Amino acid sequence: MSFVFATPEALAAAASDVAGIGSTIGQARAAAAGPTTAVLAAAEDDVSAQIASLLSEHGLGFQQVSAQLSTFHDQFVQALTSGAGAYSAAETSAVRALTNAAEAPAAAVSGASSALAGAVAGSVARVESAISSGGLSLLGGSGLGQAGALLFAPTSGIRALTSAAALLAPAASTAGNALAPLGNAIEAAYLAFEPSVQYAFELLEYAVRYVPYIGWLAPQITYLYNLIEPIVQATLFNTIDIIDQTVTISQGLTNFWSATTSSVNQFILNEAYWVRSFLPPLPPLPPLPHFP
Repeated sequence: MSFVFATPEALAAAASDVAGIGSTIGQARAAAAGPTTAVLAAAEDDVSAQIASLLSEHGLGFQQVSAQLSTFHDQFVQALTSGAGAYSAAETSAVRALTNAAEAPAAAVSGASSALAGAVAGSVARVESAISSGGLSLLGGSGLGQAGALLFAPTSGIRALTSAAALLAPAASTAGNALAPLGNAIEAAYLAFEPSVQYAFELLEYAVRYVPYIGWLAPQITYLYNLIEPIVQATLFNTIDIIDQTVTISQGLTNFWSATTSSVNQFILNEAYWVRSFLPPLPPLPPLPHFP
């Protein structure tokens, strides 16, 4: 499959330049038409007259060919201009289609959130109305009256539901955008200070190597850092992405589990290599059997 990359502005500029070239050639052709199509004889003899006639015929032929080339040139300029307009219209249509495709799901989600908020608000209002009007009749029609109804008046939990229903619609669309700058700032701070923390662990390992009796345990400091740092990073970044709604909760948990598993496996390998470094090298493998 071949791809075409075109810039409408460049095509329009090229069409303008080609049109200018054609105009210049046309002016030169018009200026040369008279001297080349009506050549005067050099003398009054027959030979000079025939030579002048021959040159005039060639001049007429040049003017005819130039007229055809001018027509082709105009068609070429028109094709370039039409192509620039077609590419520009196609880009405008593509941008409009992408914009509509992006706005349609957002509008659907907003409408669904508004409908859910209305449904919750209506249900809670009916519950409040039923309780405040003496819902104690459900207990056997004892009819404790207004005082009894007050005992079962809507509590803070019901009223919290009413408030939450009013906040459902804006919360879905503004929570991620409001917390995005904070998440970016936390990520930037982590990436800025993490190299210093790593250097501190390396410096600690360097110092422990010279401590008597425990210097042989110094590599464990780096192994511990390499175990914890990926887990901390995965926890921090995926939590921020979940709050910013960049990833879903399930995807964030999957990312965290993958990073943790990889870190633990690498820690086990490092420990195995470290223990093996204290052991003598394995004997060479026996030669492979050779069959004739």
